[in-house]
Amino acid sequence: MQIIDVHTHLYDKPDLDVQFNLGSYDIRPIAEEYVDRLGRLGVDYALAIVNDDDFLKMPGRIEVLNEIRDSSERFSTAFLIDPTREDAIDLVEIAADSGGAAIKFHPYLNDLTRGTYARAIEVVTAAEKQGLFIIVDCSYGGKKFYDVNGVELSHTIAGKVNSPVLLAHGGGARVLEAFAAAESYDNVYLDTSFSIPYWSGSSVPDDFVFAMERMEMERWLWGSDMPMMGVEQSRDAVESLLRDRNLVKYQKKLFFENAKNLMDI
Repeated sequence: MQIIDVHTHLYDKPDLDVQFNLGSYDIRPIAEEYVDRLGRLGVDYALAIVNDDDFLKMPGRIEVLNEIRDSSERFSTAFLIDPTREDAIDLVEIAADSGGAAIKFHPYLNDLTRGTYARAIEVVTAAEKQGLFIIVDCSYGGKKFYDVNGVELSHTIAGKVNSPVLLAHGGGARVLEAFAAAESYDNVYLDTSFSIPYWSGSSVPDDFVFAMERMEMERWLWGSDMPMMGVEQSRDAVESLLRDRNLVKYQKKLFFENAKNLMDI
């Protein structure tokens, strides 16, 4: 079975200092090791998310990453953009010019409270014009989870653009709200990254199953959140859930077909 992982990070360790300051490091060995890692783990193609919102403006960094991306033909790129930055729309244009596939919003990292939503809509409108899709980090928990809400932000912007809006982590414990967003807007997609193995033993995986069944897996994609969550751990957890709940018939959609269509590869 072919596999596309729609939620990965380039650096091989779960070191947030490196992930969020990637442009301060030599990107060539990091990206080369990333390509090798995909092969070792049996991932045919992936979306590499760059969580450093200064990366696009650092001389030489994007060129090296693009070189390895294009020569390997193993991954596409997505770039974190803080929509509250004055140059956010300029960064969208740079991301598109670099051949990027998507931009990402991280509500927790960038404090994207309701007062920032109008600006976020401006930025996603620019991204839509550039042919980029949008990823919103919808992780759940931490000290800000009453202040920021990735699912709410996703629902808001999905109603303003036709571009796909991918809810990373499926909303976590807010998966039923994420499902409701997908029921409201047919440009909303959800990925499984991190959440199913992390919430194992709770009712959350059952809620993921409910949403998958109701949507017949049409807009669900598999992601690992590598290296924050191991590819093998994530894959095993999801495959086990599909087997236990008689959803194996949807496996090809989840692990390959839906991502292939979304990313046009």
